[in-house]
Amino acid sequence: MELNQKYNVQILLLILLFVFYLTGCDLFSTRPAEPPSGKSSDFEQPLNPTIVLKNIQSSFIYANASDNKRCFSSGNDNLPPYIFYPSSQGFAASPGKFSNWGIEQEEAYLKNVFSQLQLNGVCSITFSPDEVNEISVGDSVLFTTSYQIKIPHTRSDAERESSGIAQFVFKRSARNEWMITSFRDFSQVDKTSWSLIKARFIDF
Repeated sequence: MELNQKYNVQILLLILLFVFYLTGCDLFSTRPAEPPSGKSSDFEQPLNPTIVLKNIQSSFIYANASDNKRCFSSGNDNLPPYIFYPSSQGFAASPGKFSNWGIEQEEAYLKNVFSQLQLNGVCSITFSPDEVNEISVGDSVLFTTSYQIKIPHTRSDAERESSGIAQFVFKRSARNEWMITSFRDFSQVDKTSWSLIKARFIDF
């Protein structure tokens, strides 16, 4: 009886090992990171300027122009309306397109970008530095950072990468949320500035 029990245990162990080999052999293997599925937004309440930058980055990743628009002041909550100052490169290419640039234009050009992405294409934007450590003066923060943008779109007449210098003014609203009220774009030598990307896509 005891021998039969030992034999049954050994058989059970062999079966379990075989099942583990068939179904679990890759349990410990490293798998490449995949973009989140079924998710269209990662917007966080902008309780500080750094979160505003993160919201801009996530709006690019999730191709969500509405989330990007929320990062800029509409002129409500005791804040001045958002103003954009294009780079000299962008202004020279399309001077008329930036005369009344506001949050509606921010949303419109990005909608055009996202509607022309390659299949499974994911946009990205990185800032360096990406944390706002400047001390606020009252309810305002002036922050300068470099940026790099990648846009895998399908157009043949527009650039897919951009880099330059951005100078943001963040202000805190009456709801204690931070928004961008001013953005000055500066181009770099032989680089496509953010302003030029905006000019390329605002009318398409």
